[in-house]
Amino acid sequence: MCIRDRRLSDELMSRHIAYVHKHNSYPQMDYEVLDPTFIRAYVAQAKKFNPRIPKNLHAFIVQRYVDKRKEHNDIKRKGYAYTTPRTLLAIIRLAQAHARLRFSDEVNQNDIDEALRLMESSRSSIEDDDQQDILIKSCL
Repeated sequence: MCIRDRRLSDELMSRHIAYVHKHNSYPQMDYEVLDPTFIRAYVAQAKKFNPRIPKNLHAFIVQRYVDKRKEHNDIKRKGYAYTTPRTLLAIIRLAQAHARLRFSDEVNQNDIDEALRLMESSRSSIEDDDQQDILIKSCL
């Protein structure tokens, strides 16, 4: 995310917070907001599932983890990046959580892809924050 996008996001969030504070209610949305009772019931139902990873996807997850480790070990020489066994556990848990949201007892390829995408997005946001800090410090 570039600085301009972050400023726009900050501005939109600030406007929303100011609106809620001023009017003591949420602004009209362009989409339907889900009822909290529905969300609680949905989460309770999702918790009943215990997704397992099929054997054919185990090798895929391990290979992606090994690839990320190698990639980030190369990057580490230039700066810092961490891919640890906890990263592998996080990918597995995110994939299982995604399967639960589908009310499934089995993780599929889309669940794993989404878990990997979320991990990369998270890592990218940290890198963006670091780049923004560098730009701010260079302006001082």
